[in-house]
Amino acid sequence: MGTDTKTYLEPLHSKFQEKFPHMTVSRQRLSDQRRAIVRNNLLPQQTIDSIYREVKEDLEKTHTQIQQTQQIQSHLYIQGTQQLGQRMRWTTEYNETIIAAYYKITKLETDKTSYRTLLHQHCVTAFPHLAHVSEQRVSDQRRVIINNRLISPERIAVIKEQVAQELQINDLEIQTNTLEQNTA
Repeated sequence: MGTDTKTYLEPLHSKFQEKFPHMTVSRQRLSDQRRAIVRNNLLPQQTIDSIYREVKEDLEKTHTQIQQTQQIQSHLYIQGTQQLGQRMRWTTEYNETIIAAYYKITKLETDKTSYRTLLHQHCVTAFPHLAHVSEQRVSDQRRVIINNRLISPERIAVIKEQVAQELQINDLEIQTNTLEQNTA
C-alpha cells in the first residue's frame, strides 16, 4: 500500500471526486494534502492504522475477486476460442494426462492396437470441455508431445513409472480375483 507512490494519485483523485462531487480539487492539491496529513500528524495514529487496515482488507478482497474473475475469463476464453475455431492451447496438464492415458491404454506401448478411441474417451472424461476435440486431434497431440518434447524425457520416465506401478497393482488384483473365483 505504501510502496506504489507514483500511480496512486489518479485513483485517489477519482475516489475523492466520487465521494465529494461538489468539491473541485486538483490531483496535486490532493497529493499535497495527503503528505501534510502524514507529515504533520493531522490524524491520530490510531485513525491512520484503522484506515490502513480497512484499505488492506479491501485490497485483499479486490485481489481475490480479480483472481477469480481472471480464472473465469481464462476458462471462458478457452471455450470461446474453441467455439470460434481458433487454436486451442494445450496445457501441461492436458499433455501429461494424454501421455499417462496412452501408456496405460497401450500397457506401456506393448499393445498399440486400437488405442485412439480409448485415449479420446479418457481425455473427454478427464476434461469434459474437450469433448469437441476429435480422436485424431488427441492422437496427433500425443505425437506432438513426443516429437517436440513438450514434456521432458525425465517427466515422461516418471509418468511411465507411475503407470507401470498402477498396471502392476491392477494385474495383481485381477490375479487375486481369478484365484478367489477358482477356489470358490
